[in-house]
Amino acid sequence: MNTFQLKFKTSINLLAYVGVLVSAVVFASTVWRFIHFGGFNDFYSALQYIILFALPIFAAALLLSVVHFSKYTVTDTQFITSFGFIKSKFAIADMKKVVLDKPNCKLAVYMGEEFMVFLLNEKWQKEFIDLLLSKNKNILYDEAEDMEPKQKDGEDHSDTKDKSKE
Repeated sequence: MNTFQLKFKTSINLLAYVGVLVSAVVFASTVWRFIHFGGFNDFYSALQYIILFALPIFAAALLLSVVHFSKYTVTDTQFITSFGFIKSKFAIADMKKVVLDKPNCKLAVYMGEEFMVFLLNEKWQKEFIDLLLSKNKNILYDEAEDMEPKQKDGEDHSDTKDKSKE
């Protein structure tokens, strides 16, 4: 079993930690309201406090787990994506083709008519793809290096000829 840890940009990490901080403030204000206003007075206030205590704890746990425990795992038979608590499993035997978009560090995995796109770290791109290909010899591999970025006006001008040279 090989594991490839995902690293997020600083801005994403910062947003996650701001979310954790907001969750802590919500939890603290709920504790203050619970103490100040007398706690469980009736069924609806009890339900409200239970939700207000549970929600920020869950949100903080989810944000921290996504930032610190996001990874791709390749076993002998499965490709597993983990984003914190959220896991998805894909059978390597079902994979028909993988296409690496080198300029954008994205890997498209085709399973018949369906496909998924995964972000890959440049440092372990080759190792990850070689591992997938070694698990299923029938996977076709292709690289898309010649993709040119779109112009600012949103149109691709890569196929237009320069008429001044004719």
